[in-house]
Amino acid sequence: MPGLLRIQSILSPTDPEGDRESSASTKASTTSKRKLEELSSVQEGTSPVPVWHAQYDEQSRPNAGDDNSPGRLTPATSDEKAGRRGSRIKQPTRSSIACLRCRRSKIKCDNDGGNSPCDTCVKGGHQCQYPEAVPQPPKRNDSPTTGKPEKEPQQEKKRTRKADDISKWSSERSAVYAAEVLAYPFLTTELWDQLLNLYKLHYATELPFLHLPSLKEKMRRGSCQGKEDSSELNLVLLGILMLTARFHSDLVRYVMHLPNQHGANNRSSASKTKSGSLYASDFFATALTTALGPLRTVMDTLTAERIQSFLMLGLFEWSQENNSSAWMYLGIAIRMAKLMRLEQDDQRMAILENQAPDKNRFERKSPEIAIIRETRRRTMHSCFILDRLMSCGSERPLSIEVESMLIQLPCSEMAFDLSLHVYTGLLQPHEGSSQLQINDDSTLSRFVKLIEIWGEISRYSSMGGRSQAHPPWDTKSTFYKLREKIIAFYKDLPDTFTLSRQNYYRHDNHQATNTYVSLHMLASVCHIVLNREYLPFLPLRCRRPQGHPIVNQTIIDFAPDRFWEESAQDIFQSSRNIIDLYKPYVSISKDQKFAPTNAGRTPQAQLFNVKEPTLAAAWD
Repeated sequence: MPGLLRIQSILSPTDPEGDRESSASTKASTTSKRKLEELSSVQEGTSPVPVWHAQYDEQSRPNAGDDNSPGRLTPATSDEKAGRRGSRIKQPTRSSIACLRCRRSKIKCDNDGGNSPCDTCVKGGHQCQYPEAVPQPPKRNDSPTTGKPEKEPQQEKKRTRKADDISKWSSERSAVYAAEVLAYPFLTTELWDQLLNLYKLHYATELPFLHLPSLKEKMRRGSCQGKEDSSELNLVLLGILMLTARFHSDLVRYVMHLPNQHGANNRSSASKTKSGSLYASDFFATALTTALGPLRTVMDTLTAERIQSFLMLGLFEWSQENNSSAWMYLGIAIRMAKLMRLEQDDQRMAILENQAPDKNRFERKSPEIAIIRETRRRTMHSCFILDRLMSCGSERPLSIEVESMLIQLPCSEMAFDLSLHVYTGLLQPHEGSSQLQINDDSTLSRFVKLIEIWGEISRYSSMGGRSQAHPPWDTKSTFYKLREKIIAFYKDLPDTFTLSRQNYYRHDNHQATNTYVSLHMLASVCHIVLNREYLPFLPLRCRRPQGHPIVNQTIIDFAPDRFWEESAQDIFQSSRNIIDLYKPYVSISKDQKFAPTNAGRTPQAQLFNVKEPTLAAAWD
């Protein structure tokens, strides 16, 4: 019966006095949306829920026979309460169900009951998750399952976010790590100047792409650069530290006393116990590989600075006798350079300049453009140089064809420093094509030409050498062609580039000794490796120079007059040149991969010298 009275009070109007009295009750005005929906179901003929009746009778009806009971509703009171209820929807209050983020932060969670994200998560762009419905936990404090429903979804959410953002996160951390290493207080301006001089002394021949005036300017202005430019420059700076640290005793001491806060790998820790100088270089090598970022970022990002970084890593690994790693690093650099089409850069840049609507803009930026173009050329030439030095035989084949090098040779250091527009010619000019007049020459451009000859000699020696059918003095033989190339190279050298004590000090006055020494060191190695093919390894029983014993006796007997003597003469003179170059210049050989070969050939030549007194003049 009480339930029937309440239903009738909704369907039939009541007197106004009941409206005023019913509005005085606060509990009836705060009923939930769910209770109103269940109350509406009674109007449609659905039997009411018994539990709701019990709660309504206990909470809302103070006296069973009171006419002013809040259970008696009128249309007026319904409209009034509906208005107040609408205002409450516009101003959300704290829900009994709070999401995990709001629970953890202990803040108000504005939601519509757990069916959609709360306002806080929407504004913050976070994933909104609600705890699963669980039974009421026991009142004791030692319950082991009290906090699990809230922690497990949060941990799952963190794992998902980390998997989605790991690449970007790792790239940003790599850039930050590089900046932290370069921010060490002992890396002062004075120390950087010393390191750049060491780089120019030891590596400017194989890695000539650094424009030192521009690099010093960028280092001075530092934070004024953009974030991307700064991060790419940091890779080059770490490469310089990696290559030059072992030659700077003060820097080695600083690195040896650094705490292992950057997670040195086992390789670095092992080298620390052996040699401090090697540990310092290996420390910065680890920093450079970390700063390059994750593998996918490395392969997706193409810049000249990253190519230069891989070239530096390749040369460093080559000096540490890690030949496989060095060749792999070099391969990455070469493929990046080919994707950027650096070997065709001159043609592409000329087309862009001709198509530019504003010619004056290029004229105003002429010095800057000259630096960029020459840097890109030298980066590609560095790939070519290291490709010829590291490639050997079928296991490490060549990756760059000489015909693909459509860029001009490197200019002189003065033209590079002063941003001059010059023409140096091509490595292999096309037959019948018209070329500009060459107006600049340098020992570096000559070294690039010689490195191509060395690549052919190395390939010839590793592929069998003397096993060819034609004798070495035959014009059809590879030996004869390579020998003529070396002779032509020497004849084409200007007088200021030839090997002499006077020219050595001339280049030393302009701080260009390294390239000059490398040029003649490599030329001597070319002579030794080429001529050794037809000479005995240890001629203990030979009265005079002759062909190798395993060579056909007919070839030995029918050799032209003094052919074997001239071959031995080339080896003796080349060995003498290497010794003369080592004495004034090389205390620790920069060409560490050539040093064992040269040292091994010199005693061999000395044995010939003992057996053949007529060749003693070659050693004077």
